[in-house]
Amino acid sequence: MKKAKTRITKHMETLCREIGTRHVGSEGEQKASVYITEVLKSQGYEVLQESYPVVGWNCEHYDLKNMDTGEALDLRPCFFSNAGEVEGKLVWITSRQVESFSEAEVKGRLCMVNVATETGKVFGRNAIAERLDAFGAAAAIFVSEHFEAINTKIQRSPFLDQLVTACISGSTLEKLCRFPDAVYRVEVSAQKFTHQSQNIIARVPGEGPRAVVGAHYDTAPLIEGASDNASGTAALLELAQQLKDRVSGPLDFVAFSAEEYIPKDFPPGSDNYVQRHGEDVRWFLNFDSIGMLGGEDLLQVGFPEKLPVSLRSGLPMMPYSGDGDDKVFHAAGIPTLWIWTRHPFKKIHTIDDSLDRMSMQRIADLVAEAGQLVKQLGAATGETE
Repeated sequence: MKKAKTRITKHMETLCREIGTRHVGSEGEQKASVYITEVLKSQGYEVLQESYPVVGWNCEHYDLKNMDTGEALDLRPCFFSNAGEVEGKLVWITSRQVESFSEAEVKGRLCMVNVATETGKVFGRNAIAERLDAFGAAAAIFVSEHFEAINTKIQRSPFLDQLVTACISGSTLEKLCRFPDAVYRVEVSAQKFTHQSQNIIARVPGEGPRAVVGAHYDTAPLIEGASDNASGTAALLELAQQLKDRVSGPLDFVAFSAEEYIPKDFPPGSDNYVQRHGEDVRWFLNFDSIGMLGGEDLLQVGFPEKLPVSLRSGLPMMPYSGDGDDKVFHAAGIPTLWIWTRHPFKKIHTIDDSLDRMSMQRIADLVAEAGQLVKQLGAATGETE
């Protein structure tokens, strides 16, 4: 177990600190792809790379300022924000107005979407941004679900033509509310572009339907993404290490990109994999957002009746929820197992999702649990470290 923890620590430090943000189109995404490929090849696996089109995005600079007082305020661009500099008084849009604002009210204006938000409501906020964009609004500011931390994908539509989108924390919202009629300036320097993301597959050959163990390696923009999902990527690499020469194939270890993107129904990375290989998949085990200090580790299972055995696990089990890379496998009727950590103070998609909030021992323990599950399901023999 000590060796496992050491290897996991190395993966986490590389992904979070040496590479950093790994959102689609970033230099970090490419560096992570290279790192994962090199690790899997060093373990002795045949490694494949499969590409698929997405919208890439990068950001160089962002700023929010109260022009009346001169105060600089904390802000982050939303995923896929267009570039632009917008100055003017705020058009305040409340929850009662999100369905009724008119083109005349917002055209060319800087809009403050003052609506309570939750992490899982992104598509509703995408719809607001897309409507503002269609009406010719110049910029839209959304509010994070956290008082201090800013969620960089509180809204993430890649389909905006000109709208600048950004997010503030609850504490910054309070500052805006003190000067609701002031003139503000928002500036975002960013680019959208056509891009090819990659799935990285370590393939164990064999006959018959294939088992799949996966994790996504991309992040929300401008963050380390330690729990979401350097942790799952490190767990995937460690499980591949421990199961080498013990796998009863066929089995794929898959590192997906573009999970944080989800422009429509499914994450593009796992969707591309299922489109190519889904007819031959017997079950999918997913690592996503694990290993945070505190919280509770869980096993989420979809279609348990389709699994070859009745699972036994040291983790509390709960039903499929309809999120993440599990989603496309579940839609294809494939049994899913998702190991994750529920946490009362989870701050994924923010700069607080950082390496110093992680437990390497906890990740190692969950890898050991995953090894036992894979063994139960008939895809491995022997004991993990």
